[in-house]
Amino acid sequence: ADVRAPTPSAAAELVAPDRAEVARAVNALRTRGEVRLTRQLVAAREALDSRAQALVGALPDTAAHRALLGERATTIVRLAGERLARSREDTAAIAGRLAGLSPAATLERGYAVVERPDGTIVTAVAALADGDRVALRLRDGRRAARIEPNGAGS
Repeated sequence: ADVRAPTPSAAAELVAPDRAEVARAVNALRTRGEVRLTRQLVAAREALDSRAQALVGALPDTAAHRALLGERATTIVRLAGERLARSREDTAAIAGRLAGLSPAATLERGYAVVERPDGTIVTAVAALADGDRVALRLRDGRRAARIEPNGAGS
């Protein structure tokens, strides 16, 4: 809201994140998610161990009870791992969608951005006159161009 852009395309470029920024943000989210899930898993494991110790004192010392506690601990660890895997998949899917929205991805698909010498982006044919000098921004760089009359060179 605090930045003005000369054209809607320029505004889109200003608000669309850079692919590297998106990757960094996604990696940061993934790391935070993994840390949070790991902490939750450790806390759940400690709570389970604490409850298991309390039960061991209250229940008869039998192999069946110890086996049951071991199975439940294994289940908790397995479920936490599955949750972590789902979170990673969700994060990867979001990263893929964000990458597809970047201006760089549009250029990779073969489109070009037409700019005036002052850097403003041209969004309509009517904004160009014969002989105008422009720059074409493509996926691998920029090229200078001059606008020719319709039908020239055909």
